[in-house]
Amino acid sequence: MFILKKLAAAWISPLPIIFLLCLVALIMAIKSGSHRIVTSLLAITLLLIVFTSIPPAGDYQIAAVEKEYPAVLSLPEDTKYIVVLGCGHQSLPIDVISARLYECALKRVTEGLRHFYQKPNRIMIFTGYGGAEYTASAIVMRDVAISLGLPAQNAVVLPSPRDTSEEAIATASFIKQAPFALVTSASHLPRAVNLFKRQGLDPYPVPADIRGTPDKPRDWWYYRPDSDQMRKTRQAWYEYMGRLWVWLGGH
Repeated sequence: MFILKKLAAAWISPLPIIFLLCLVALIMAIKSGSHRIVTSLLAITLLLIVFTSIPPAGDYQIAAVEKEYPAVLSLPEDTKYIVVLGCGHQSLPIDVISARLYECALKRVTEGLRHFYQKPNRIMIFTGYGGAEYTASAIVMRDVAISLGLPAQNAVVLPSPRDTSEEAIATASFIKQAPFALVTSASHLPRAVNLFKRQGLDPYPVPADIRGTPDKPRDWWYYRPDSDQMRKTRQAWYEYMGRLWVWLGGH
């Protein structure tokens, strides 16, 4: 089920769909010569490219899934743990350790650290497995946080969870009912909070990696096709699928 979920998430996104539509159109053109079908498929492909890559399409889509929880300036005084969810890394043989984290993971770590430094007796918990890498994401995030000043004794890693549901289960087993903050990307936060509440936990939601800025003043250069807008669209679609999966009873 885990593999099936990841495969669906990988293919139900803009670029794979555009690729498949173009491939089908090419096959139809070669086999049947049906210009009407081919033209229709190519028109749908072009509209999909426009919809997913021309601003402000991506900004508004990602902002729609990020809006549920506002930014947090400081945590409640009784917060004992700061739980930072994994977001991927790469095991690069380089000395710049922060470069090993994906952008979303680095932003989650720095947001967690910002709150830790306001009251440095809290414990930071990092979660996430390694996937195809030989080191777990939780370990890399911890190492980055320590390189940025987090005392090693204030860091805990949960390196086995493969997805948000497993992260919630592992966290519940470790912290029991202690008050904690949950740090993850703003778009991912509503789904994560839902899954953590299923484990009987009451997370204090802390959004990081906020990407949607639809109301920001723009110049003319903003309105060009941009691959970053497609990335925002992909993330929004991914979260909509994830929320649907949880609503249907999935993990």
